[in-house]
Amino acid sequence: MKKWKGSSTVEMAFLIPLVTMIIILLLSLGIFLYNRSVLTAYASAAALRGSRQQDCSNEEIYNIVTTEIDRLVSCRLLFLDNYEKKVSVKGDEVTVTLGIEQKIPLIGICEPLLKKDTWSFAVTKTSKIQNPVFFIRNCKKVLGGKHDS
Repeated sequence: MKKWKGSSTVEMAFLIPLVTMIIILLLSLGIFLYNRSVLTAYASAAALRGSRQQDCSNEEIYNIVTTEIDRLVSCRLLFLDNYEKKVSVKGDEVTVTLGIEQKIPLIGICEPLLKKDTWSFAVTKTSKIQNPVFFIRNCKKVLGGKHDS
């Protein structure tokens, strides 16, 4: 007869909650990193879209970029309903800043290790407004080809 009958039950009672917490934290980190990559890509895309509007006023470019951000980001962030967006059009530059804050799950248990209760991220992308016709002509000049008149 075994002396330690039921010891595996006690061990599992300690291990299962620990393993579950680790899995939840890893899933949350994966979701945060996914949201971070989505915001980085869409900030670049929105700034580029705004930089292609050479014949528009700054206010029109601002509205185009803001609409583009809302269109791109809608329903693509996982478990986040809100994000911070800041669009700036000054001179010949379009600057887009997007940011998120995501609460860390099980923070009451993990607080001594993590020192904060949210993961936050902000990305800023800037693109210069260029006239595509002049850009293509200048590229042809650099390459030594003749440009069309």
